[in-house]
Amino acid sequence: MTRKTVRLKNGKPIAGELFSIILNNSGYFLIDLAVYADGYINCLGEISIDQLRSYLASGKLVRTLPQGNNKIFVPHVGFIHAKTSSPTGYDDEHFIKIIERAIQRLNEDDSKVRCVELFRQYLISNTDQNFEKLKDCYLTIPKGEMGLFEIGYKDPLEELMKKGHPLEKLKREYLLNDYFDGEWIEIKK
Repeated sequence: MTRKTVRLKNGKPIAGELFSIILNNSGYFLIDLAVYADGYINCLGEISIDQLRSYLASGKLVRTLPQGNNKIFVPHVGFIHAKTSSPTGYDDEHFIKIIERAIQRLNEDDSKVRCVELFRQYLISNTDQNFEKLKDCYLTIPKGEMGLFEIGYKDPLEELMKKGHPLEKLKREYLLNDYFDGEWIEIKK
């Protein structure tokens, strides 16, 4: 399952994907590894592919729990005791290739990036004109790929397109905070 994210760089949205990985730091913690179209990787701060490779080799980042350790902290849930931890079926170098392919794929999705920016603009100012621009762009995305933030019915953009314009101010504030890294811009209207 692909989890999407966006970050702003110089006011422009940069599309990204989130991958789950386990941090080994005096215990095991499920964390996100975010990769973006511009090659930026965020996991324990900004890191390069080589740093990611080094963290995997050293065991600081792992993809499964080691044999015998069954306790992992999951954000918003707490500590979980797992009966087993199944291997993913591929090695660390294959995981690196998955990350590199994700960056390449993200660079091919210009219309989606434009749609995300138009969605952000609509959330800031929900005018009829902003909604129409967003809708026109949204309709250029292939049907099976219209969920830009979540899968299917959970995607806020799909929900907006189905329910229609306008969104109330509180909902727009929530979406700006949730999907645009807590970007607090004075919302108009």
